[in-house]
Amino acid sequence: MAESDFSYSVWTPQDVGTTVNLASIIPGWTAGAGDVVRLYSPPTWYGRDLPDAGESFSLFTNSVGACFAAGTGGSIFYTSKFGMAWTLQAVGAYALHAGDAQGYAVGDHGTILESTSGGSPWNAVASGTVANLYGVVAGGPYFAVAVGAGGTILKSADGGLTFSPRASGTTATLRAIDISRGGTSALVAVGDGGCVLKSTDQGETWCTLDAGTTANLYGVTVPSGNEYLVCGQGGVLLHTTTGGGSCLLHTDVPAVAPGAGDVRLGDLVPNPIKSSGAFDIQARRHVAVRVDLLDVRGRRVASLFDGELNAGEHRSLSVDARSLAAGIYFARAHGEGFDFTKRVIVAP
Repeated sequence: MAESDFSYSVWTPQDVGTTVNLASIIPGWTAGAGDVVRLYSPPTWYGRDLPDAGESFSLFTNSVGACFAAGTGGSIFYTSKFGMAWTLQAVGAYALHAGDAQGYAVGDHGTILESTSGGSPWNAVASGTVANLYGVVAGGPYFAVAVGAGGTILKSADGGLTFSPRASGTTATLRAIDISRGGTSALVAVGDGGCVLKSTDQGETWCTLDAGTTANLYGVTVPSGNEYLVCGQGGVLLHTTTGGGSCLLHTDVPAVAPGAGDVRLGDLVPNPIKSSGAFDIQARRHVAVRVDLLDVRGRRVASLFDGELNAGEHRSLSVDARSLAAGIYFARAHGEGFDFTKRVIVAP
């Protein structure tokens, strides 16, 4: 742990009373492996460890003395007493990696949990993806953005009721996202291979910035509209006060692995479905692909295809819904360099 003034040019080591790896830091709090949590009351860091849940935690808060902790075992804890006591609010099926105190937590298999009551209860929201999600931020009561594996960006514009994908222009895994604390509402997402993305329209569109590094980037904070602080692999620390410079043109962006454009999965016909339907799948190149039908928890309920497609080949994939409960499902197509989903609605 180290501390700096707002110049970020000199950093002073801090004694936080532990030698475990620290993976989460927010104003006044830090957390790491083995349920370790520390609370800062200048000039001392005090132990505020969580109950022994056998997890590592990510912290999120929006008030002094109160804090949420989302764990790799799917737990969400909350304290309103400066960490002196923690209350278990939820236990999910998948690891959680990040949260926002306006009522969001995200994790593996496309997990999004949402709360409208400042915590318990936490309710699952259909994300439309099984990609692991590593970051989420809310820009007020109405919109939120989550980021994750394979360049996944999801946005909600209705207070977390629904999320839908936005084009990121990258297949790099995105590890963190933050929103400006100034008046410009700039959003910045960072991830593997030095990927830095910026949005100035509440997450609708994104452009790539030149970070000047290929290191994996794990954290970002945006103190103001044009000032970003980014940290990453090997002690990398990036600082800009100019909004990261100009967006790269499409031809300036380094080539990435073959993406979802090499495989097209059409919409289910019909949709909603009662008994049977079909997807059309087409490959632009020779590719191995697997298509599974998943429930909203990311559990596979049927295998629709597992094999190879030749360049230009079309196939029709049948879906038998007669044994499925009514509700929302997702057809997931994935292979080397691509991973995407289509929504399936099974009617009563």
